[in-house]
Amino acid sequence: MPAQWSCVNAIVTDDFNGDGKPDLLLAGNKTSFLPQFSALDGCLGQVLIAGPDRQWKWLSQAETGLQLKNEVRNLT
Repeated sequence: MPAQWSCVNAIVTDDFNGDGKPDLLLAGNKTSFLPQFSALDGCLGQVLIAGPDRQWKWLSQAETGLQLKNEVRNLT
């Protein structure tokens, strides 16, 4: 559920925890809407760790240290 707090514009796959399974780093936000529609700016970067049986474990910002503010369009 927390991975849906904002739009996702960029995804990187890598084995972030060293278990041999690809994990996900998500980033996004969008602020260029008309004022009456507000902004999608609740994402500071999300890390999802691959678990057993195709389950994902969401890591909090306290665990990851991510603070990707503003709009993110790509991750390299």
